[in-house]
Amino acid sequence: MGDADITLRHITRRHAEALARPYIDAEQAVILGWADTQVTAMERRLDKTLLLRLAGKPHALEIEFEYRYERDLPDRVHDYQTLSRMAFRAERPARKPPPMDTVVILLTGPRRRWLPERSVRTGWRSRPWSGTRFRIDAIYQRTVVELQERGSPFWLVFAPLARDATVTAMRDVVAAIRANTPAGDERWELLAALLVMADVDPWGHNLRMRIETMIRDEPTDMIQVSKTLRDAYELGQREGIEKGIEKGIEKMLRGLFARRLHRALTPREQEALTTRAAIDPEKIQEQALSLEGEALAAWLLSPAPRVKRQPRRNGK
Repeated sequence: MGDADITLRHITRRHAEALARPYIDAEQAVILGWADTQVTAMERRLDKTLLLRLAGKPHALEIEFEYRYERDLPDRVHDYQTLSRMAFRAERPARKPPPMDTVVILLTGPRRRWLPERSVRTGWRSRPWSGTRFRIDAIYQRTVVELQERGSPFWLVFAPLARDATVTAMRDVVAAIRANTPAGDERWELLAALLVMADVDPWGHNLRMRIETMIRDEPTDMIQVSKTLRDAYELGQREGIEKGIEKGIEKMLRGLFARRLHRALTPREQEALTTRAAIDPEKIQEQALSLEGEALAAWLLSPAPRVKRQPRRNGK
């Protein structure tokens, strides 16, 4: 999903409870945090697996953002759940893996209404049904009011995707985000995500420029990521795309690290950041959100992992 995927991975780490609440019984649920297994470290698309306690018992909720519904999606959901169960069993041998549920959040798609549940059958048709079921939340088919009723500024960032999104509604959304989040990292990240969602634009509302005007006074590191990526893709040249992505992500990371360090980066730290950004920018974001100050500086200057070279084929 390009910059939309980068942005959603970034902001969901802060908003675990808000992300999960629409899909669970709020009165009986306790959010424990993000699953941290070898599988989630290996498979980046599993980084939205939440651990929670429902009616006193452990459960796992996997939430996947998808730009559109692809034919292989049911098989991928089945594979992700299987990998997660294997990881839970390997790392907690004395415990049964928690029961899992998956919600797929669609950002674009057809106008017709989706069934709330999909499945993939893995057993024989002559036998009782066995396989994996998962839920569908076509967020682009929601109204602005429905997103507001979810009760968190986090869900307001999807308002540009709503079928009834208007300039007036976006003005109210921006005001609500400002009123309900403190000035600083959390607010500008949500506003930047709002702008990135406007780029997705499944209904052709063309609200990006109007939203950009509304949030002009906010810090723009992540907004610049979106603009740089969009400009690179419009250029239509692969070299331009790659350089645009690299430049945009690195700029966002420099701004993020400066805020978490509470100071400007030294030349040595900037060099280390560039090196790590070329290897795994998502890992850098995770560390920046979990560490702060000199602890973050120490991690940044620690030896970076080496990039594994792919084996050459046919002597090339």
